[in-house]
Amino acid sequence: MGQLYVWYLGQLDDYNAVADRMFELDNKRRGEDFTISSASVSPTDDLTVTVVNGGGSTAHIVGLWVINESVTPNTHSRYDVNVFIPSGGAGVVSGTAPYGSRLTLRLISELGSRVSYRIAPASEIPNLRMTIDASPPTVIGSHDVGITLLVFNDNTQYNALYDLKIDAVVINKNSTDDINYTYSGTGENITLTPPSIANIASIRSGETVAFTWKYTIIDAGPGETFTFKGRYTGALTFATETVEVVTPFGRNQEEAINEVLGSLRIQISSFRWSQDNGVNWSTGFSVPSNTNTVWKVEATNTHLTKTIWLDEGSALSLMNTDTGTVKIFYIIEYPKLPPPQGRVYQYNGVNSDGNDGTADPVEIAPGQTVTLYFGATSSGGQNQQSTGVSGTWASFIALIGTYNDDPDDPFGQSIPFIAVNIP
Repeated sequence: MGQLYVWYLGQLDDYNAVADRMFELDNKRRGEDFTISSASVSPTDDLTVTVVNGGGSTAHIVGLWVINESVTPNTHSRYDVNVFIPSGGAGVVSGTAPYGSRLTLRLISELGSRVSYRIAPASEIPNLRMTIDASPPTVIGSHDVGITLLVFNDNTQYNALYDLKIDAVVINKNSTDDINYTYSGTGENITLTPPSIANIASIRSGETVAFTWKYTIIDAGPGETFTFKGRYTGALTFATETVEVVTPFGRNQEEAINEVLGSLRIQISSFRWSQDNGVNWSTGFSVPSNTNTVWKVEATNTHLTKTIWLDEGSALSLMNTDTGTVKIFYIIEYPKLPPPQGRVYQYNGVNSDGNDGTADPVEIAPGQTVTLYFGATSSGGQNQQSTGVSGTWASFIALIGTYNDDPDDPFGQSIPFIAVNIP
């Protein structure tokens, strides 16, 4: 009897040790808190699963199950993995899965914890909500405007959708002509840049992604409309948005561009002045007083399609900030030696031979940069203007002329410039 009792106590000790061990494992397992934050499958069947560990200890992932729901009966594949994810950290579990399939993924830890995650290709979910934003609804031609296609993952059947792609954008001019693009291209009156991104590897339920382009409308008339139609691959319908070409202030389109944006861009860093007819050019904005002076600066024509012709009325002006006195330096072709005369500048189309005091107007092609000179006392004159008396002088440049040498297509632009100190 005594031997039986001792045997019983030994068995009880073993049982208690096992129970304690099981209780300890259960506690550790309850302390595990890892989740799948995203998952995607590439066109080459590479499966990528991102895991986040919110528990208080390291999680050891030892198994990955891939259940293919796109075939009947469903197939189950198990992969041995060996991934440690520290507390508060994230890790990646890799495997293989058939691209284009709807899948259930299941991860198993060394302690027996498991999490599941369902994914599907975005192309198989045809009714995600979309909007397209081509703000502003009215545009002026010849400058870039942004366009954004928003795709909302409002599907709740799957935790995430993978490989969300966008189709080619369709642009419909005046509701009649479709212009199709493979992400980018040039069509009648419009150019479209490639999108910032063309596909998203994974989008979780409740998330939104944005695909953006830039477009430029060229030489379209007021009242013409452009409708943008975009969608993701697999969508049944398009998201659409229409913009209208306008000309503000009742002016024609080219004048409106000039008013709102300005076609010429001045390079301030190129500013120079000379008081010896261009033999030496000085930098800086401190200029000796009451001395004949020629100024020069570089200008770039930013218009996409039209050449700018400047006439002899273009000028650089200095205004004394204390007295209001104004000094005007009219445009010249370039400094002429011997002094004191700057070379005459006339808008008469007569070719200059370098000696007769006549010159062609300045012609600036689209995208071209030229050097502008200012120094005459009068429009088309030969006498050189001198700087004013001591003080601070505010400067600006007024440029007038035409587009493409067409009197019916005038150009004008006032450019805030620099402040000049005359000691």
